[in-house]
Amino acid sequence: MEPMQQSGQTPKQSRIRNRAKLRVLLGKSADTIVFVVAILMFASTFARGFLTVPAQAVSGALGLTAMHHLAQRVIALLLIVAAWNLRRRKRVAWLLSVILLTASLALSLMTYVGPVSLVVLIIKAYALIGLIIARDYYQRPSERTTVRRAARLALIIMAIVVLNVVVGQFWLHLHAGLRAFALHDMLTWLGNTLVGNTAGIANHLYSDFVFGLFWVSVAVCLLLILRSATIERIVHDEEKDLARDLVKRYGYNPVSYLTLESDKRLFFGREVEGAVAYGIVGDTVVVLGDPICAPKDFILLLSEFRNFCDNVASGCIFMSVAGRFIDKYQEFGYQVTKCGEEAHFDLATYTMAGGAAMKARQKVSRARRLGVTVREYKPTVQRERDTEAAIARVSREWLAGKKSAVLGFGVGSTDLDDPMDRRYFVAYDAEGTLCAYNVFLPYDGGSGWLVDVTRRLKTAPTGVTELLVIEGFNAFKEEGAASASMGLAPLSNLLDEGGHGTPDERRLNQIYERFNRFYGFKDLQIAKRKYGPSEWRPQYFIYTGKRLTVQLIYAAIAIQSPGGIRGFFAKGAFLKKGNKDDDAVSQ
Repeated sequence: MEPMQQSGQTPKQSRIRNRAKLRVLLGKSADTIVFVVAILMFASTFARGFLTVPAQAVSGALGLTAMHHLAQRVIALLLIVAAWNLRRRKRVAWLLSVILLTASLALSLMTYVGPVSLVVLIIKAYALIGLIIARDYYQRPSERTTVRRAARLALIIMAIVVLNVVVGQFWLHLHAGLRAFALHDMLTWLGNTLVGNTAGIANHLYSDFVFGLFWVSVAVCLLLILRSATIERIVHDEEKDLARDLVKRYGYNPVSYLTLESDKRLFFGREVEGAVAYGIVGDTVVVLGDPICAPKDFILLLSEFRNFCDNVASGCIFMSVAGRFIDKYQEFGYQVTKCGEEAHFDLATYTMAGGAAMKARQKVSRARRLGVTVREYKPTVQRERDTEAAIARVSREWLAGKKSAVLGFGVGSTDLDDPMDRRYFVAYDAEGTLCAYNVFLPYDGGSGWLVDVTRRLKTAPTGVTELLVIEGFNAFKEEGAASASMGLAPLSNLLDEGGHGTPDERRLNQIYERFNRFYGFKDLQIAKRKYGPSEWRPQYFIYTGKRLTVQLIYAAIAIQSPGGIRGFFAKGAFLKKGNKDDDAVSQ
């Protein structure tokens, strides 16, 4: 992809562009038609008159008709699910829709009976042809299927099959003029059919079909779960190992290590060695930090990722971008808006002496007077079950005290089962109870450390969080680390001293001022400022389009809050209760 689109177009380029527009138009219309076809297919299987077959024909035509309607009903339900995901441009939904429409067309040709069937055939054929022509429109990857998601999907599939079998049997008897099954009779028939005991069952053809359909679906579900377990374990581990190596070599942004958290998808360069951590909200790709690669490969990796985003979404926004490659983003047509400032510490010169860090210094002194002690826990050297149980207890109480969901995507996890390069510092009160802990993440080749997770008991002594932070900084300084970071203070200092900024920065500043009581933007800045950072480094939103739209802002907020927008802003209620300085250290 060229960094900037050329204004003039050759006739060939114009034809290619027009064909692309046609594919998009066909794709969008096919989405709607697939959904309508699925609804009509499902409804038609219950229409009176479709099963008006004499009772004496139960073993023949009635069984075949019931089989046909059962198959159409299952296909229709699956098509409804596929059509929903087609609107989100998912590739797997496109493939499933093509397969299901082909199967449905084949069944319709087998039972063609007149003008109505001809109209249905034409509509299905149009949807199928439209999907095939617009295949390049459906490029968005699906979420990796975890074992939990696969098991949930398997249960849904089995429920669809069993429910359709029960409904089909009821309608088969009703339209054949036979007595409707009592519940006990229905369950008995279903149980005997599913285990292959068809002795005494009048319609062997239909029962055999149900038996085969059920156990084929069981086999498919088991394979789906087993495949998901294998993919989740092998592919995820391989990608994580590769990403970890890249992060350790090239991850200069303080949030780079969060690339390895399980809530991220990973894009790897094809022509260059590099990775990008991202997620998808609606029709927007959200990226955390900068692309991770050698500086010389940045342009090519960004180009590959831009092409990827253009294929799978309508918009893209990078969060918490450092200032190193701002000009490179702009070359590719991205817009740049300041999103806040990062509290950065130069460990070689940092000291708590002086007025800037007075408040933190006082809290640290008080914690020490109260008998608080700090040590580093090293699970990669030796696991301590009692220590980990105490850390888990602190985490549970901290989470129970929150008034909102825990923020993700831009904040990491404790993850003692897979600590990797995390560093854990724990604090004990005067009675020897583990009352707080901090987790630090490396960046810039291990020469920098980010304060990521900070958690404490309600009864923990005042100043315990500050003491943990300073003890961590001192340990890293002794080891030769050059810097530390307390992360982003979102939306802080967006405007200059004269109150000037870009239109997007002014709009974000209005959010900072008007919504502070809901989220606590100013509390976060105060909590970080009390440590007296060596400097405040600007960080940026990088995004497609001409301005920071509501869609982009929504995506950046929603991806961080499992509880949705309301859960995100409810965090402010939590920050304004208790010791907000301690609770507001991490984002």
